[in-house]
Amino acid sequence: REAVIEEIINLKMILSMPKGTEYFISDIHGEDIKFRRILNNCSGVIQDKIETIFKDLSKEKQTALCMLIYEPEKTIEKVKKQNNWNYYYENLIYLVLLAKELSSKYTRSKLKKMFSKQYAYLFDELLNGQNIKNNEQYHEIIEILATVDKCYSFLIEMCNLIKKLAVDQLHILGDLYDRGPRGDKVIDLLKTYHSVDIQWGNHDILMIGAAAGNKCCIAMVVLNAFKYDSLEMIENGYGISLKKVFQEARSLYPDMSMIAACKKLMAIIMFKLEGQIIMAHPEYQLNDKLYLDKIINNKIKINNHLYSLNDSDFKTIDPACPYQLNDIETEIIQELNKNFKNSLKLHNHIKFLLNNGSVYKICNHNLLFHGCIPLDFYGDFIPVDLDNQKLVGKKYFDYLDRKIRSGYFEKDKDAIDLYWFLWSGRLSPFCGRDLKHFIRMFVDDPKLGKERSNAYYMYLNDENVCMKILKEFSINNGHIINGHTPVKIKDGQSPVKANGKLVVIDGGFSPQYYNQTGNSGYTLISDSYGLMLRSHCHEITWQTTLKDELIEKYSKRLLIKDCDNGKRIMERIKDLELLLQAYRDGVIHDMMISDEETLN
Repeated sequence: REAVIEEIINLKMILSMPKGTEYFISDIHGEDIKFRRILNNCSGVIQDKIETIFKDLSKEKQTALCMLIYEPEKTIEKVKKQNNWNYYYENLIYLVLLAKELSSKYTRSKLKKMFSKQYAYLFDELLNGQNIKNNEQYHEIIEILATVDKCYSFLIEMCNLIKKLAVDQLHILGDLYDRGPRGDKVIDLLKTYHSVDIQWGNHDILMIGAAAGNKCCIAMVVLNAFKYDSLEMIENGYGISLKKVFQEARSLYPDMSMIAACKKLMAIIMFKLEGQIIMAHPEYQLNDKLYLDKIINNKIKINNHLYSLNDSDFKTIDPACPYQLNDIETEIIQELNKNFKNSLKLHNHIKFLLNNGSVYKICNHNLLFHGCIPLDFYGDFIPVDLDNQKLVGKKYFDYLDRKIRSGYFEKDKDAIDLYWFLWSGRLSPFCGRDLKHFIRMFVDDPKLGKERSNAYYMYLNDENVCMKILKEFSINNGHIINGHTPVKIKDGQSPVKANGKLVVIDGGFSPQYYNQTGNSGYTLISDSYGLMLRSHCHEITWQTTLKDELIEKYSKRLLIKDCDNGKRIMERIKDLELLLQAYRDGVIHDMMISDEETLN
């Protein structure tokens, strides 16, 4: 009975606490160095807090304190050589004050879960205890830590705690791979993060498909590695040998550069495998992507028009069976498939993506997904025919969530094929446009190479359509948050659309988009006061932001009871109150069990 009462009190106390801070970031695209810095400085929030709390500190000292928190190992390593104990004492006070400010949103029980085991008691005393009342006691703590050589590790753990306190939940809205060099290191960073969820993007689906054994996805992943200069991730990060690809590419195309030859070799393999999947699955509605059977000498016939090809050397394509791999191509893809299958680190990362990810997420009245929800030109949901079902809206998303998992974990053949549709299909919520890899590679015609997008992107500024989508997911008053399409602010585009109902947070994290967008991605921040959008700088520096844009200021400060977690807590309180009533009514009796009875 007493335990029930205590738990009810604790949960009601939690309901009265302010809502935790959520961060939303999208389309990291393998830019691990920049992403690590954004994570470490919490998108500039650490600097904001230091400037607010320590107004009297000089700019130099504020910057030094920021750098200690951002990179504690490197910073303290320099200090250790100087044997400057005053440094530890001074910064301990600053860090404790900062941690106390940031911890005000957390209950003591939740705080304890964030503490490192080694220093849990000391952290609790510093942040919550009443025993440390003056500066001399901070000196004593440093002296005690110094005697056991723990000053170094303690300050590092304190800095890491501050970064945890600054962000309660991190949402990643897809596309961790490709375009940047080290998608694997991005996953490594996320694996160490205290609280993260992922909404998969098309580039993540491609990697999941490759790990599940979809040979077309494997060919595309390797092609992208050559295209985006991410070979280090494939070979060193995941230990996948590309030796045979290099050998055969040099043999087949001796007059081309090595990278160009490898790209062409893998592209032809991919187009053949793509054709096989498309012909096996007419329900994907991708027959217009079948190009290899339309090559006539140095031209290709598309929509009854002949277009010149910029490359006529297709020696590996048999006109009689254009989509059949030859013996060399078969050996290459079989070896790659084996290498992908045997990469322990790759599968460790894919399991992390699947266990912490989903097609979409509903969180605190926000609908999170990477790309789009397929619409027709009237702004209505398009029925998608898969598994002899007409899938629409939320039902479609839920179906894909199950299918993506079954392809990897259960080796469902149809699900494994489906990965390719999800990567490149115009009706895929991860892609949502008409990809034209072959045209862009072999036909010099900008108009023909233009990739049309799903009508969803026509309706981004239509508040009524956005409300219809939110209603489909049982959200009455919230926001759609997605990435996938870089926002070209230099052309007057805004990431905030439909009167604030929709926010696109892909501002072009990858340097390849800088000239198109004018900025370098966003962090959307949702705290207890409102929604704010923070723009990133191009340069990989600790200064992350260009400007802030307030999207919505709440009429009152949000508490945990106003959030999804609050609803779950209130349900638990109801159950506990029923249990308490059962005690009071004598339905359940308190039982004092003796030590002897326990042993028996």
